[in-house]
Amino acid sequence: MLLIVLWTVAILLILAGTTRQTSRLDTKLSTFTTQEVRCKWASQAGVEKAIAILNEDDRALDGPADLWNATTNPADLADVPMLGCHYTVRVVDEAGKLNVNTATRDQLLGLFDWGMDVATADAIIDWRDADDEPGEEGVEAGYYENLPYRYTIRNQPFKTIREMMKVKGVTDQLFYGEDTNFNGQLDDNEKDGSQTPPFDDGDAVLDLGWINFLTCYVPQTAPQDPNGTTKVNINQATAAQLQELGLTAVQAQAVIDSRPSSGYTSIGALISTNVGTSATSQTTGQTTSGAANVGTAGTPPLDAATFRTIVDLITVGTSSTGTQASASNQTSTQAGTDASSSSATGTTSSMPAQTTVNLINVNTAPLEVLVALWGGTDQAYEVAQNVVSYRDGTLTGLESIGELLDVPSMTTDLFAQVVDQVTVRSNVFTIYCVAKADQTGISGASWFTEAVVDRSQSPAKILYWYQGACP
Repeated sequence: MLLIVLWTVAILLILAGTTRQTSRLDTKLSTFTTQEVRCKWASQAGVEKAIAILNEDDRALDGPADLWNATTNPADLADVPMLGCHYTVRVVDEAGKLNVNTATRDQLLGLFDWGMDVATADAIIDWRDADDEPGEEGVEAGYYENLPYRYTIRNQPFKTIREMMKVKGVTDQLFYGEDTNFNGQLDDNEKDGSQTPPFDDGDAVLDLGWINFLTCYVPQTAPQDPNGTTKVNINQATAAQLQELGLTAVQAQAVIDSRPSSGYTSIGALISTNVGTSATSQTTGQTTSGAANVGTAGTPPLDAATFRTIVDLITVGTSSTGTQASASNQTSTQAGTDASSSSATGTTSSMPAQTTVNLINVNTAPLEVLVALWGGTDQAYEVAQNVVSYRDGTLTGLESIGELLDVPSMTTDLFAQVVDQVTVRSNVFTIYCVAKADQTGISGASWFTEAVVDRSQSPAKILYWYQGACP
């Protein structure tokens, strides 16, 4: 009887322990599920709050001092508490990146220091173009269709930036760099070498990937001036419309008379590099009595001082004859130039027409993007560094792209080279939001939301949306 009693007690103790352990696991699972639901909605709330801030933001100028920047506005975007959890939002300006759908070969190769090579650049261009003729070191449909797990090349513009991962030569390490969780910070696992993923170089520097320098998103509306109205098309504008911008009658007529029969391909074609030969003196800014360039087709009719007063108000597009102003049959091989990015339709020599062009915001673009914008040369690095130093010396950034002419080492040629590709305003942003449960000790639940929004429309249009576990 004693043995039976002892065995019974032992069995009961085992059952009680198992029941307690199961109950604890169920409690933890229930708590974790509750935390996860809270974090999911908290991360979405963070995205909605960021969208609200973007909608309220002054759109005449966008820079790092704006309220959508968590560094400027930590109270609304950093470690914001909610019931049982907190969220942190990071907003990234997509206009601060090169558009992978329109970037030239030389601009892509400007990312050489970050792993871009000729073969990968050509493969990117082959992926987005409409033909089946591979570039010098690129690949077309045949390569992808003969892979062990075959897939079809798009031969159209990239729809999402992560589509680049399907292109030959693009690896996780090149695309994401060390910041695989997109928080913009160097975490412990991102500086410990090969001890824990991701594999990094073990130094104290956060090596960024191409996702930080390239985008594929363009705003859905036509380019606008600082007042929110559509820019004046210099290929269709009358003399009266040009005078409304502030030009004199002589200057306006010079713009029209100098207009090529196929139309200007760039607003930079209006800038004269010869000081004092056009209607306004570049050195004094005062109107002179003559305009030597009047009536000469293809001759730059304005000097830099006059041009900078209207540069934010004009664009190029379809000429009055109905032909495209873009040089669509040219090859974009000259360093730092885009043979067709000046088109108002945003077309390139290898792409179908788009409704707008993705302009690079010189106030938010990192040094790497600015270097690539000018072609990745030593001169490009010098001028890009000077642009960064110049904007860092201002309170809010450049108020006009014409201010680039004040940057040391900036020439009118360098300015004209990129004038159709830059802006100081933005409309498309990527919002990253991470929500974590408030829990001591062991880590609780977390949730990650990523959204690409275009605020040029009302309400803001969602171009991309992802929710799930933190990367």
